[in-house]
Amino acid sequence: MKISDFPLNDEVSVIKKLILWYNRHDSMSNNSKEQGFKMSIFKTPITVAIGVGLFYLFRYMTNPNTSKKEHIMHNNYNGKYIKSNEIELWTETFGYKTNPAILLISGAMGSARGWTDEFCSYLANQDFFVIRFDHRDTGLSSSIDYAKNPYLLDDMVEDIITIIDAYNINKVHLVGHSVGGILAQLCAVKYPDRLSSLTIISGKAVEEPTLSEEEKKILEKTWEILLANKPTLDFNESIEGFLKSYTYLNGTLTFDEDMARANVKDMYERSKHMYKTQDGQVKAFEVPHNHVSAQKEIVLAKNDLQTINTPSLVIHGQEDYLQLPFNAKMTAQSIPNSKLIIIPGMGHMFFNRKLEQKIADLILNHIQRK
Repeated sequence: MKISDFPLNDEVSVIKKLILWYNRHDSMSNNSKEQGFKMSIFKTPITVAIGVGLFYLFRYMTNPNTSKKEHIMHNNYNGKYIKSNEIELWTETFGYKTNPAILLISGAMGSARGWTDEFCSYLANQDFFVIRFDHRDTGLSSSIDYAKNPYLLDDMVEDIITIIDAYNINKVHLVGHSVGGILAQLCAVKYPDRLSSLTIISGKAVEEPTLSEEEKKILEKTWEILLANKPTLDFNESIEGFLKSYTYLNGTLTFDEDMARANVKDMYERSKHMYKTQDGQVKAFEVPHNHVSAQKEIVLAKNDLQTINTPSLVIHGQEDYLQLPFNAKMTAQSIPNSKLIIIPGMGHMFFNRKLEQKIADLILNHIQRK
């Protein structure tokens, strides 16, 4: 919803009433003889400014999209919990509910904040209602004892559908990064009527190809670097390990350390999972993570992808050393009429503002052309 969606007469009417209230309150407090509203007050810029400000405060407070009963306000986004069976999922939204919805799905171990405020705000400012959320076992969402309550990616798909239903959304533009891309594909196969478009970023192919010797060496190096990172409960002790991993996963583009540092800081400061497990690992970063265990039975094959008729975009980095570029090519070949974009220099992650902007623009172009 834009400002222009409000009838001019209604705005003027509300502004007049608010200025009337302000004038009366101000005049009484100063023992003024003047009472009531006078059109001449519009000649006073300060009074008009106050009236306009009060109007927008009034509009915000009465907007059902920002009801205090339903949401908690955090800067430029709203946050609320949604129940998925017995699991609580923390969600954050940008923009107006009346706009077409974009749901952003993070990868394994990734929380809502894998999608930055700037990225989400940019999409919302193009007249979209943007939702990001903490997967189960990340951020402020529920922590699961996997040994007692194991789950699969199919269960995480149901989390996504529950979120869509909770916001009373009929169809959504799904954007998934890494494992989030697999979840998005599963949604497209199981719930085709709920998707308006599909975007897969740095995703994994559903079928494993035969690797070349060079590809095997790249993956061996990748896992050597990633497994060398052994976080503790102390941010200052752990940050360098994360930065080393993220620098490598960022590809050959300029690495924005501030972006990466903020991402790690958020994991430490906004989490229900910063505690040690029985084997001494930090729950938030344990190996294998529950999200990895959930992938042991991926009920998705090439034949399934060939049934997808949702407009689909596959974005991948030429320098993705975790999910090598062949993953994107195989995925794009499997989904009918999908578009493949390989970005030079891009890695698995995108800690680079210009790249973040480029990805946002590619998503918008895809959505608007569908």
